[in-house]
Amino acid sequence: MNERSFRERVLIENLPFAASALLVLVAAFKVFAFSGFELPVAFAVLSVVDYPTVLLASLVSFLVVAAPLIILVEGPWQWLTAGNRRGATVGQVWRSSLLVAPAVILIGFTINTVMLAAYLLGSGILIATRIYSQRKKRQSPETAADHLRPIPFWRNWFVITFISATVLVPSISKPWLPMEVISGPGGQKITQGYVVGEQAERLLVRTDDLRIQWIAVADIDDRTICYPEKSWTTKQLVEYLRSPEPKC
Repeated sequence: MNERSFRERVLIENLPFAASALLVLVAAFKVFAFSGFELPVAFAVLSVVDYPTVLLASLVSFLVVAAPLIILVEGPWQWLTAGNRRGATVGQVWRSSLLVAPAVILIGFTINTVMLAAYLLGSGILIATRIYSQRKKRQSPETAADHLRPIPFWRNWFVITFISATVLVPSISKPWLPMEVISGPGGQKITQGYVVGEQAERLLVRTDDLRIQWIAVADIDDRTICYPEKSWTTKQLVEYLRSPEPKC
């Protein structure tokens, strides 16, 4: 008991540091994935990139995918949904409302169709499992305790690893910048890519083929945001609500 309390105390005391370190690692992975895991490209991007923007984009993309995984961890899930239980205090109700409502809106509008289907399927399986467990417990309460006990967090590592490899990594590795068409005098197209930043009156652009281009600001007459063509599997839900946009 003392050992468990010590572990929990250490975790709580170091939680801000651990969360900050995790965010930096996610941001670093995002930049290197954006650079095609090419070190020269990554170093060029890091030399001009706006760090707060990358950190914020990494945090949002991580939360969108990782937040629903909290249902796999019994303790945090019970803490988060305490306000929905009978006899909940006013503080618990407000806590659940203030945390769940923004998360649902953020996740609902930023996930793509495949991720939504996966979450709905997973939630359906989880609900069906809990209903089955409750029925089994009513039928034989003496033997159900061992079989219906919540799955410990460490036993969910396989599920979390699988979800991370198939959903989390692709989501985090998405570019955080819009695609732009850069034109010079007379509307002549110079290049197309992601404008990472500006240094010494030159723009650093990462093109589709993972090349780096430095373009003098004085040579640019127009910058237009365009949207690469997406299949229905990668479209975000909010994109179905927007008016048609210029394609790249």
